[in-house]
Amino acid sequence: MKAESDSSARRDDGPAERRPIILVTEDDKNMRELIAAVVNESEMPLEVVTAENAHEAMDFLENHDAAVVLTDLRMPGADGLDLLRFVKARDPQTQVVLITGYATVDSAVAALKQGAYDYVQKPFDTVKLLGVVERALDYHLLCTENQRLRRQRRAFEEAGEIIGQSQAKERVERLIAAAAAYDS
Repeated sequence: MKAESDSSARRDDGPAERRPIILVTEDDKNMRELIAAVVNESEMPLEVVTAENAHEAMDFLENHDAAVVLTDLRMPGADGLDLLRFVKARDPQTQVVLITGYATVDSAVAALKQGAYDYVQKPFDTVKLLGVVERALDYHLLCTENQRLRRQRRAFEEAGEIIGQSQAKERVERLIAAAAAYDS
């Protein structure tokens, strides 16, 4: 497991542990390094971590959250679809992009049915790959924010809080307070 972060290439939005993690899983060392370098070109604040195989990626994910997982489809041992199933069972908000040099319609359909965000063929255009990763990260951040706001709304509803700010709401709150002051 290796962190490939290059914080000097982008703006600093706080501590590294707050930046979303992009996990690159590829058994070919040169391809893994290329993909990590491409992702590090992003202007988005992120941290790139690499894994040599699906088992190493799974071990990492047992203790860390990743926003996006980029994985080769064909690897020795567990393959990219095994990793996809593991990721989605653990955290459905994590987006998975499969990358393969052995693309077939069947494998693409299987990946998308199992929840993959996208499916990229090798050789890939580096600009397009970076665009896919950034869109997957945006989607992850949007889903995470939506989930947080839903939890917050439920908490307000359970507490009986009235959500919002307006003059009418303030008048109602004053009337309620005034009515509560009268002991009947």
